[in-house]
Amino acid sequence: MAKSDKKQMILKAAADCFSRYGYEKTTLDEIGRQVGLTKTSIYYYYANKESIFTEVIYLEMDEFLNNLHKRIDKVPNCRDKILIYLREKILYMQQLFYLHNLSIETIAHVQPFFVDLFKSVLKKEVNFLNEILIYCQKDCMNREYDTKRVAYNILNILDALRLGALLEQNFRFPPHIDYKKIEEEVIFTVSLILDGLQAPPKKLE
Repeated sequence: MAKSDKKQMILKAAADCFSRYGYEKTTLDEIGRQVGLTKTSIYYYYANKESIFTEVIYLEMDEFLNNLHKRIDKVPNCRDKILIYLREKILYMQQLFYLHNLSIETIAHVQPFFVDLFKSVLKKEVNFLNEILIYCQKDCMNREYDTKRVAYNILNILDALRLGALLEQNFRFPPHIDYKKIEEEVIFTVSLILDGLQAPPKKLE
């Protein structure tokens, strides 16, 4: 069996273990048992559990984003495209924490392994929102603006409000966060931005 095929088997087994037991309780021994490998054998394919988890999350997020992009492409209104995207992203983050039973301590532990993943996902999200904003600019917006910059700042707003919710909860277990409140604040703030971009620019007297 090719190395790539074996890695896919490990990732599939790992995804099952992480969703069943949570990240912290999943062991390399348990993952190995599902694919008929020893813990030592798994080290031939992956350096540690963190690297496996990082790749599992990347594949999950990539699948989520691809499916969401296809769905949003069918939405005719450019404003709805952006707001639906943000709502679904917030829902996905909530489900991600629940699915893998992630605590703040776990997130802090694995965060260094996610640097490249976050950069890759952020680039993909910025490019997607940028395409929507270019469409909006041509279709219904009444002014010229840096679409990529706006896309980047919209995502920063989402991250900032999510961090604020964590601070309010004193960094408690993520599922305790009020994601509905985050959604309301994100939609409110981003709607103001979109309203401002849609309004005709004021003439200087």
